[in-house]
Amino acid sequence: MEIRNLTEKERTEARMLHRYAFGEWSDKEVKDDEMTYLDPTQTIGLFDDTATLISTVAVIDFKQCIRGVSKRMGGIAEVSTYPEGRYQGNIQKLMQYAFNQMQENGFSVSMLAPFKDSYYEKFDYTKANAPYLVGAPQLAIRHYLSIDPGSDWVIERHRAQDVQKQYTEYFNRVPFTKYHGFVTFTKLKPKIWKDRSKDSLVVFVKRNGNTEGMSRYRILRKDPRDEATQELHIVDFYSNSLTAQLILFNFFAKHTDQINKVWIHAPFDTMVEHWFKDDIIEIKRYMPWMVRVIDVEQALTGLPAKGEDEFRIRVTDKMCEWNNQIFALRSKNESLQAHQASGNPAATMTIKGLSALVYGTQSIEELEHLNLLQIKEEWVKHTLQRWFTQLPIYSTVYF
Repeated sequence: MEIRNLTEKERTEARMLHRYAFGEWSDKEVKDDEMTYLDPTQTIGLFDDTATLISTVAVIDFKQCIRGVSKRMGGIAEVSTYPEGRYQGNIQKLMQYAFNQMQENGFSVSMLAPFKDSYYEKFDYTKANAPYLVGAPQLAIRHYLSIDPGSDWVIERHRAQDVQKQYTEYFNRVPFTKYHGFVTFTKLKPKIWKDRSKDSLVVFVKRNGNTEGMSRYRILRKDPRDEATQELHIVDFYSNSLTAQLILFNFFAKHTDQINKVWIHAPFDTMVEHWFKDDIIEIKRYMPWMVRVIDVEQALTGLPAKGEDEFRIRVTDKMCEWNNQIFALRSKNESLQAHQASGNPAATMTIKGLSALVYGTQSIEELEHLNLLQIKEEWVKHTLQRWFTQLPIYSTVYF
């Protein structure tokens, strides 16, 4: 058995495994445009004694906003195994390799979209919230047709594949620090962009040459034989101002005679009811994101922390031994500092409990009830509550 990153020549072999594992099996020859998503430098493979690829796990290099602070995040994807390699601990071996690799390369945290949350709990990932899609009949945004953008504003529509630079510049700049959990690529390679932007369009709202709003969207037909089933799926919906947002809605309202329904990815704190008129909205939610701290010091250092407090915590982590430590936490100038220490800890927590605190997925009381957190002194509990408020994740990058 050998575990290592794939070579360029092994991409086809990995694609065949993914076809099998993800319900896409085909005897057809693998073409290069099927593998644009597959970066061998970020894909780890487990090979048997005959050098045959049996399992894969990908670690995608992202930046993620954690409570307003940029952290390097490893997105886990492409988790797959042929049936003859299952129930042998192969994925656990790959995940252990991935954790070690992430820690060595300076990743603070990790996130994934599970097929089953109980499976990834074995690796101490904890559940966050699910992605949030808001749907309504297209007629529910028809009232935006009355918006007059004025001569200062320009709307530009492009095929997404043609505007990678414009898209990524705006995407990386505008919403990042505003939205907890927001994910951007550390480096979006052209091949990956080609895969992610396939069949997408981008509309920019500009004022005096400056981009003030942007949406990436797709037009889909649920039933290929029925025009009445056409839907507008708005993946990205960002604006610098209310005016720019209204102009985006005006653009999408112009599809009224073409589209039956509109879907928008929206943050949880948005009163989406005010976006639509004279109709009932629909909410879709899928499997929840799952999150994990990879390196305690790197994940905690720099997070916002009000007050002037200092105490020690003990962390237990069965897969990342570097986290099995006592850490001193100190808040100064509204910023958290963390470093390895000795002495008596005021609180003990599992890495799963700490991950829940960092991402704001559960309350202190829940973590205590689940025995993921034990606190010795009441003032420490109040401090943790002040530092680690509960927050929903918002990200439109799926992997």
